[in-house]
Amino acid sequence: MNGGFAVACPPPGEVTGLRFSADGATFSWEVEAAADTYNVCRDDISALPGGQNGLTLQSGLTGNAIKDTQTPGTDWFYLVTSRNSLGGESTRGFASSGVERAYHGPFP
Repeated sequence: MNGGFAVACPPPGEVTGLRFSADGATFSWEVEAAADTYNVCRDDISALPGGQNGLTLQSGLTGNAIKDTQTPGTDWFYLVTSRNSLGGESTRGFASSGVERAYHGPFP
């Protein structure tokens, strides 16, 4: 008996296996077992040196792929996080220095 408390829910893990398909517009990632939804941020690659995590492109995705055709030929970077049903969110990854990327505001 759990005494009325929520059953333990593992935190979602870091999203891995990010890749583009041959069409250059479909972006996908490996399914995270503890994820209920995914959030995708994107920004111009010039924002990386400033430590930016991108702007929300799509949030609350239930699948593990999106199609991004807004600005072909632009150099973008993408960041994908996973969320569980309790609102826990995965890490945003780590900078080349080994420091975890900062959280810059909630996804809708």
